Amino acid sequence: MQINSFAPTKELLSDYKNGLSEEEYETRYRKQINKLSDIYAFFKIMAKQAKGRDILLLCYEKKSAFCHRHILSDIIFERYGYRIQEL
Repeated sequence: MQINSFAPTKELLSDYKNGLSEEEYETRYRKQINKLSDIYAFFKIMAKQAKGRDILLLCYEKKSAFCHRHILSDIIFERYGYRIQEL
């Protein structure tokens, strides 16, 4: 798994830009993420490589705007109990 595995697909982004609702976007993005292997194991590896430094997820959306970062953050909290802080 690569870090860009968490990015929404080009098709999903295109559909959203062409009027797909936020609810349907979230449903489809969650299905995409559910196809990935163990997210927790991936972030454990990332944390080890970061050697105590913060791990940052980036997106071009404004801080509080609807985007995949928020959905991914919710998924990580729901599955593993870790809260991701938005900066």
